[in-house]
Amino acid sequence: MSYAVDGMNEVLRHADATAAFVRDVLVVAGCALLVLTLGAATLKRRTP
Repeated sequence: MSYAVDGMNEVLRHADATAAFVRDVLVVAGCALLVLTLGAATLKRRTP
């Protein structure tokens, strides 16, 4: 969660995308993708 907060602070402080902002976005996106992948792989489907 701190990566998301750090990324938003970078946006507020700098008009251009900085390396720290790009890193924070990649970490948050990677975590989201990991959680979605693990959920899709482990949760049962409820189709009739």
